[in-house]
Amino acid sequence: LADTSPEAFEKVVDRLLASTHFGERWGRHWLDLVRYAETMGHEFDYQIPFAWRYRDYVIRAFNADLPYKQFMAEHIAGDLISPPRTDPATGNNESILGTCFFWFAQQSHSPVDIKAAQAVLIENQIDVLSKTFLSMTVACARCHDHKFDAISSKDYYALYGVLESSRFTFAPINPPAQFLQPMEKLISIKDALKEELALAWTDQALILTNVSFTPKIVKTDSDNEKEEVFADLTTGSSDAWFPTGPAFRKLAHDELLITGDSNRPVRLVGHSELRSDADSKKLQGAYRSPTFTIDRDFIHVRAGGDNSRINIVIDNFNLIRSPIYGGLKAGMSSTTPKWYHFDVKNWVGHRACVELEDFALPDPGDERGYGPVGYLFAEKVIFSNQKEIPDSKAAAACGPDSESVQVSRIELSETIERWKNHSSTERDTELLSALLDAGTLKLPKTERFEKLLAGYSATEKTIPEPALAPVMAEGNGFDENLFIRGNPKSLGDKVPRRFLEACTATHLSPFKNGSGRKELAVALTDPANPMPSRAAVNWTWHHLFGRGLVATVDNFGVLGERPTHPELLDSLALKFQDQGGSFKHLIRDMMLSASYQMSSDATDSTAEEKDPGNLLLHRARVRRLEAEPIRDSMLAISGSLNPAQFGPPVPVHLTAFMDGRGRPSSSGPLDGTGRRTIYLEVRRNFLDPMMLAFDYPIPATTIGRRTESNVPAQALTLLNDPFIVGQAENWAKASLKAHPDLKPEERVNELYLTAFSRPPDANERQEALEFLKQQELLNGPAAGTEKSWADLCHVLFNVKEFIFLK
Repeated sequence: LADTSPEAFEKVVDRLLASTHFGERWGRHWLDLVRYAETMGHEFDYQIPFAWRYRDYVIRAFNADLPYKQFMAEHIAGDLISPPRTDPATGNNESILGTCFFWFAQQSHSPVDIKAAQAVLIENQIDVLSKTFLSMTVACARCHDHKFDAISSKDYYALYGVLESSRFTFAPINPPAQFLQPMEKLISIKDALKEELALAWTDQALILTNVSFTPKIVKTDSDNEKEEVFADLTTGSSDAWFPTGPAFRKLAHDELLITGDSNRPVRLVGHSELRSDADSKKLQGAYRSPTFTIDRDFIHVRAGGDNSRINIVIDNFNLIRSPIYGGLKAGMSSTTPKWYHFDVKNWVGHRACVELEDFALPDPGDERGYGPVGYLFAEKVIFSNQKEIPDSKAAAACGPDSESVQVSRIELSETIERWKNHSSTERDTELLSALLDAGTLKLPKTERFEKLLAGYSATEKTIPEPALAPVMAEGNGFDENLFIRGNPKSLGDKVPRRFLEACTATHLSPFKNGSGRKELAVALTDPANPMPSRAAVNWTWHHLFGRGLVATVDNFGVLGERPTHPELLDSLALKFQDQGGSFKHLIRDMMLSASYQMSSDATDSTAEEKDPGNLLLHRARVRRLEAEPIRDSMLAISGSLNPAQFGPPVPVHLTAFMDGRGRPSSSGPLDGTGRRTIYLEVRRNFLDPMMLAFDYPIPATTIGRRTESNVPAQALTLLNDPFIVGQAENWAKASLKAHPDLKPEERVNELYLTAFSRPPDANERQEALEFLKQQELLNGPAAGTEKSWADLCHVLFNVKEFIFLK
């Protein structure tokens, strides 16, 4: 107000666009589109661990004015962008976090029909994807060609195959160097340890006579037509598997395994195998097989480890738990390999993958604390119609009937030399391992050897705990059949994975690479596809003007409303593209327009008569604040707002009426520790009652335009909600403390300026002073003056002007 220059308003706009809190305001709008929640809803409302990392990613993206094309690509295929975009402050992978939004569909913990449950989940993913980025209702074509829009069922199932070919996972977002640098050092130390061992064992071999050795012949290759070796993880047959994180790799048969056990710090494995602790137990990750169709009754996995899991993931179902699916998961608690058996006869004909998981966290959705770091190693995966065949074969192969052989001193020295020079056979390493286990060969006690072990331990400690996030991972691509009338049990022809026919003239070729998500991202962000820019511009206009140029923000189809200004929409969409998809430039242009800066006063009776709905923008719209800025404004005015940004959410405050399965074991603070509302926990089954009263959206699908109701519950909430009462009290205390010597009329002026950015008029001032006198009598001397001022602050929170933008 003090700036009388023509650029005064422009300076305010630029200051607000540059604020670090800009992303919190516009990021919350975006979270409505992707139905952001931190739990899965349904019956038990299981948590989605680390979902908040996506919320922070969105805030950072808006603050950084990330080009919309990049933002879209990261949502669809951020895990496949190489090199990924990184956070300048931490170096963390930002691109992969965009794919978190696929996780936010509601999920059931024990669906009776797992394929039907997957169909519902993918329908929701397609619905959100198409409404958010295209303002198109593609999910309407699940059961038949869209009745109104140019979207066929083949379009729907083309996208279905893309999402079905992708996997849910957790992934570390840390800079790779945080893991690679210590890993390289660990490998170097292991090489030095190996040299020390070879020197010591060469000396020890010189004083030995002949030693006996019983070879282990581990052969489990199937010779039965009812069995199939799906993967031999000791060879290269698992090269087509999909790793996540830095943990899993093949440990060569001549490598050392450093155990961390003071009694036995070094081991020789004896043969190559896949391990998550090949370099360190602190490394975490997952390893997944290609998708296959179950055609046998049993899956057998030979593996071992501790605090890790083998999962049989059927139809991408990741809430593997009892009572129906508990048998599809096995926890590792064996330091030696053994067979784990999975009865899958109930799922013959379903698609599945084998998942080896070594993340120090519980099952997705579990409220328990994250478990200790473990490890996992695996050798083979066999499909069979018989439950115990692999066990009996292994027992026969490794049994006591194997013949012992004598090894001479010279043969042992030659074996050690070959092992030292990386030219040994698996039998050589098995011999050395057996002699080390028997105590015939001993670990050296030299100062150098102990120093190397200490260096190894010290280097391990530099490996950071991974910053995990729920993201999507790639799988091998496959096409889905069209579901006749949307029924997954009634199949039509296969539909190749591709983009929507109506949206492209250049990307209709079938997707060939993996799931196809990367190709989908290219098609979606092609400048020749006008839909994303039109949808983004209209969404932005809606939040600035209170109504979109197309009122149905997430539906531009036949059943949506017609644009009030189609040429303006086209012009803004083209300009948005020309400006590189910059939301800040778009918002700035809109706010500096004469249309945005108009008054909301209805001073033109002719215009009101001809345009009663104000569709042609002859004045500004009166808008009510959403639930979040109502609450945040109360915190700011009362002096209680905590401006801290990012991080885990503040637990939801539970009232006596918020009950049911999945209820958290403890309640969060009433004031949310003063954090801005975007940082409060979003539990689907336990949403904040105050937020719901002011039309906070149920996070089920895309909400481009929130409901704007005017119901008695809102007035009752403003009068009775304990949070609001508490903030009124904080406001009064803060005012009295900051300005103890103000006269009553001066304090009333100060409160009005704080709440409404204007002084009270004479009537308002007089009514406030009269109210204070009445409250003094009502409250009595014991309550003191502070209570009366708190009551007045509470009244001001209830004034319409506080929650409406005029």
